Amino acid sequence: MELSSETLEPNFSLELFDFLSKIVGSEKDVRARRIFFKVLDHALQYSPQWRVVTSGSKAEGLDLPGSDLDIMYINQVDTVYNAKSEVPSDLPYALYFDFENTPPGYVHIKLHQNNKSGIQTQHMYSDNMLLANGHYKRLIQSMYIDKDIYDESMFFTEIHGPCSSSICGSYDFLSTYECHSWPRNAAEWITRPRSYQWPQTELIEDIVRDNVLLAPIGSKSNNKKEDPYEWRMSFSIAEKMLIHSFNHTQILCYALLKYTLKEVIHRKIKGTMCSYNMKTLLFWMIEESQIYQWQPNRLFECFQACIKRLMFFVQNNVLPNYFIPHNNLIEGKIDVQKKTLLLSILQTYVTNGTHSLRQIQTFSSLFDNSEAPLSSELFSSKYSNVDSTIYPILHYMHGIGFGGSNTIYQPIYCIMAHRKSSHALTEASFRFVILLVDAM
Repeated sequence: MELSSETLEPNFSLELFDFLSKIVGSEKDVRARRIFFKVLDHALQYSPQWRVVTSGSKAEGLDLPGSDLDIMYINQVDTVYNAKSEVPSDLPYALYFDFENTPPGYVHIKLHQNNKSGIQTQHMYSDNMLLANGHYKRLIQSMYIDKDIYDESMFFTEIHGPCSSSICGSYDFLSTYECHSWPRNAAEWITRPRSYQWPQTELIEDIVRDNVLLAPIGSKSNNKKEDPYEWRMSFSIAEKMLIHSFNHTQILCYALLKYTLKEVIHRKIKGTMCSYNMKTLLFWMIEESQIYQWQPNRLFECFQACIKRLMFFVQNNVLPNYFIPHNNLIEGKIDVQKKTLLLSILQTYVTNGTHSLRQIQTFSSLFDNSEAPLSSELFSSKYSNVDSTIYPILHYMHGIGFGGSNTIYQPIYCIMAHRKSSHALTEASFRFVILLVDAM
């Protein structure tokens, strides 16, 4: 990564670092949020048939306006094998990859069966035994939320795409399959040469061990309807683990890219960039740079380097997926007119230097010497019927600097307010948060 050689205003990067730490949260705030959602993952386990994992910005440690939270239910009964040849011969049936006629990043799931025992009849298959994704889009809502444990009306108001939305906030519930082993089409990510040792070997091994998910989302190439037999390879767990390895300068740069996307790019032009593009951009930048460059006194320079790399990607009409580089994330998504406007927007960050951040409304106080908004506010809402154990613990977590707006607590509040008293969502799980945060 080449940093800008321009002379910045004295100490601007340090001022920006302090400012962002106030509105995004300190390193301790971010770490505590992550611990919170790790415990939430544990607390949400309600069936041995499903592993529950949170992902999205909130689980990554950010609680910015509009931050998302995905709650993924991972099938623990059926996993998907890399190839038919890997299917154990003693299984009555199994699922495996079929990459024929699928775009990069998508697969078909094919059924191999020795007999019909165990096959779920509600699943739909094509004539050549490709598993349709439609049933899995409705699975969480229609079947696998235990009505003896949860009040179903609490969770779902509508289905959009493969996800169900919750009345508790902007949370998506998604059911997925898990790959039996790391997919062959992503093997290059494990072995490719890296000059700067990020991610470290141990982290790569942990990610490979935790594997890849298959989400019921088909491609929409050439603006056609979604393919009902395609499944998208999801690296959500891997991405969360990578972001958890970021230092605080890298986290704040990530937040800065998100603010730029939401408050500048999206206000001027729609349908070009998304948050996942920014995350992918940052992964490439960190892998291709030395850690000493990601320091508080170089924050703005790192951000500018990211903008310049993004311009390069847009100019060349390619943004490679971090795990499957031949999957171009922006292919066919930016027409000539939008491309010209997007490049013009990005160029202002290069030409105008530090003053370019004035475009971000949230940053107005950075330039007018007023107090920056704090990342956390006192609880202003009264939650009825919340478990008497959980509320004091969460309130205590907030009091010791947990950080974040009220929205970060809503999943727990909603679940605790609606759950049955017999459900084993234990006090011990949440006391574990206190022990960890106290130890930081």
